[in-house]
Amino acid sequence: MPIQQTDLITRTSVVPEISQAEDDGSIFSANWTGLSAGVAGTVQANGFIGDGPFGLTSGDHDGFRFELAAGWSVSIDMDASAFGLHNGESFDPFVQIFNSAGAQVASNDDDDGLDSFLTFTNVTGTTQTYTVFVSDLDTTVTDPNNSGASTGSVNSPGSDLGFYRMFINTFDPGNAAHGRIIVGTGGADALDGTAGNDVIELKGGNDTSNGGGGNDVFHWDMFDGSDTIDGGGPQNNVLDVLGNELGQQFTVGSFNGFGFLFTANDLGGPKTVTVNQWIQNLDVHGGDGNDNLVVGASVGSDLQTITFWGDGNDNSVSASTATKAFRIFGGDGNDILVTGSGADKFFGNDGDDFMNGGAGVDELNFASLGRDVNVDLNITTAQNTGGAGFDTILNIENVVGGSGWDTLHGNTVSNYLIGGEGNDKLLGGEGAANTLQGGTGNDTYFVEAAGDTIVEFANEGTDSVQTTLTSFTLAANVENLTKVGSSGFTGVGNGLNNIMTGGSGNDYLVGFGGNDTFIDGAGANTFQGGTGNDIYAVQSNADTVTEFVGEGNDQVQTFLSSYTLAANVEQLVFIGSIDHTGVGNSIANTFTGGAGTDVWTGAGGTDTYNFRTSGNGLDIVTDFNADNANAAEHDHIDLTGRGLNFASLAVTTVSGGVVVGIPGGDAVFLQGVSAGAVDANDFFF
Repeated sequence: MPIQQTDLITRTSVVPEISQAEDDGSIFSANWTGLSAGVAGTVQANGFIGDGPFGLTSGDHDGFRFELAAGWSVSIDMDASAFGLHNGESFDPFVQIFNSAGAQVASNDDDDGLDSFLTFTNVTGTTQTYTVFVSDLDTTVTDPNNSGASTGSVNSPGSDLGFYRMFINTFDPGNAAHGRIIVGTGGADALDGTAGNDVIELKGGNDTSNGGGGNDVFHWDMFDGSDTIDGGGPQNNVLDVLGNELGQQFTVGSFNGFGFLFTANDLGGPKTVTVNQWIQNLDVHGGDGNDNLVVGASVGSDLQTITFWGDGNDNSVSASTATKAFRIFGGDGNDILVTGSGADKFFGNDGDDFMNGGAGVDELNFASLGRDVNVDLNITTAQNTGGAGFDTILNIENVVGGSGWDTLHGNTVSNYLIGGEGNDKLLGGEGAANTLQGGTGNDTYFVEAAGDTIVEFANEGTDSVQTTLTSFTLAANVENLTKVGSSGFTGVGNGLNNIMTGGSGNDYLVGFGGNDTFIDGAGANTFQGGTGNDIYAVQSNADTVTEFVGEGNDQVQTFLSSYTLAANVEQLVFIGSIDHTGVGNSIANTFTGGAGTDVWTGAGGTDTYNFRTSGNGLDIVTDFNADNANAAEHDHIDLTGRGLNFASLAVTTVSGGVVVGIPGGDAVFLQGVSAGAVDANDFFF
């Protein structure tokens, strides 16, 4: 939601990027982390001016609140020069600071036309809350502390839509360790930092700068001269390079000295950024044109990462001989992105892109996209990755999917595939060990390499593995395993409730803990459920079920015409309308028949014959024990839920036993039992 005037942003607060326009009161949109009293630091805010309801002819403004301790100062640097023109008019920012009473205490509107810079010190003797406003073309703020309706005025006509970058830095002037915002002029400046974390902005002219101690940020854009920058030491310094709307070429090379040497030609020509020591990160922001970043093999030994930010136009990165790591955001244009031997990251977007990661272990990342992603690393020609264009992907090993239902396919080298959100399909490929991580959702893993590793965390959906291997053990938090193919297979589950499905060969499936379900294919299979209440779906009498004493209440389900329960298996369920013959074991069994005439032999134990629903037809029990005095062997007919009692039944003596007629058309023949032995104790109602 927008940040209102009554919100106080603390040092630890994180406010997400706001895309909503402002209302006609003092409600502001921005992307930043705030500053509180007594804490030195710098925040960066990026935003649009002219996107509010005042429109293109009335102007609008953005606001940011901060606390300032007594005696402390704030520096505010507004930079619009790097972002060019809009509708033929320059963006001319105007910066104001108001106190909590709504009175203006500082302002600036005359720095370089496109930039504004001001400093202010709290001399009140107590901590105060201030609001800084940024507007365009002298837009003024009538009631800065009112979050309701208000009016604004514009002192210059025309469009005021533009993009800006602003830095807000609070510091104690008496503390040399606190960082500063240091801004050059149009001339040749010597800009040296402090021991703190400084923001140093180079303007026109041939400047020199030494960051000093701390993690410093240097800003250089295409309007600058030829500048030399020394990071000041082995801290985590960042060089931020900004392009413009005319299109640029950025070349990164080597220099035989400390720091950076920038060689800037005319505004429309190529730009060269030469990298040496004490800068760990280089950020290159392309403008509205078609930009090109060229990186050679000889760059400074301290440089670790290079980040290139493209836009909607056709951009390129040429760095096939580079050894540094790249982070490349190509934008929505048709980009050509080529890197070297570093561990590079390509962030996917729309457009027909050509991406070649070179010799390093590289990553293609779609995590920021809210759509399905389809990537096959085996394909070396253009492929539809799910966006608006077709991408060519070469020498990239790892892929991160988006928030949709992704299909990611590895190749013959070791791949790391991450699905992210959604029900993803991950195929590791043959020939090398892969790491597959589905993320949230019900993911499916296709495993072809014996060394593949699957990464799943708890509560991330119901996940499945399909494999052509001859053996496989489920990783933690993966629920299901399916064998594909005709070779013999050994599959091992985990402590979850697994569903394990065999192939067409002779399979050995082991469940271990959990309530597991085993489904056989063709062949003679062996199933071992382990602890838990397991279900065995058996299609062949050649299958073997193994259970041990005390390992749960287990069940066999089968279409077969006859089946005998293995030791320590409690339940037998016949499926279908054919006639079946079922045999139990010495423990207490439960038998459930189909629609045909089923013949049951309990074979000892206290057995139960399930007639809870109608449609069972006439079944036969060959060894029903109706002896009430023998509790260890006394069998029962289960009629629970049918609303019956013993008086509802018709017990009829026939040759060889009795028939118990059950309302609804069912009956059971109790072989060898006399009518006098049958009473209510033989039934569950």
